[in-house]
Amino acid sequence: MMPINGRRFSWESITINLPHGIMVDVDSIDYEDEGKVNRTYGRGRRAQGWSRGNVSGKGKLSMLREEYERLAAALEGGRYGAAPFPIVVSYADDGAETITDTLEDCVFVNWKSGGKQDDGSVKVDMDFEILGDLMDNGRRPFALDGAGGAGAPAAEGAAAPGAGPQATPR
Repeated sequence: MMPINGRRFSWESITINLPHGIMVDVDSIDYEDEGKVNRTYGRGRRAQGWSRGNVSGKGKLSMLREEYERLAAALEGGRYGAAPFPIVVSYADDGAETITDTLEDCVFVNWKSGGKQDDGSVKVDMDFEILGDLMDNGRRPFALDGAGGAGAPAAEGAAAPGAGPQATPR
């Protein structure tokens, strides 16, 4: 995607959707996922091979207390008892393609608030876990099992796509 007249996405380009609708009084959002790699060791100190482990995701929202109150009213079961929900983050500017990240099955795991003298506003920070996939612009972190991609097992004796040269047994 090419920028329009050199303009790149900025904070005003971001729209965040939660169970209560579009967030207005939001200060920041951060999210990430991680795919674990397990090394397999044998004789010697270097890895003899590897396998894929679990994928996990997490994030953090910072919002004004008024936004939190709107969100809390929509969370049936309370902030820790609510059913998992998606968080949808869209990046859009006039004339540019919209990019949408979908964080599937999120649950809140931490809540923090407070205030001090001369604060202009009271903020609430909420950490969340992503129990499903973090889909960046519609792309899953790996192909679904059985779909023939990185998440699917290779045929016996065949190399998985992108696996590189096969090691000969020792």
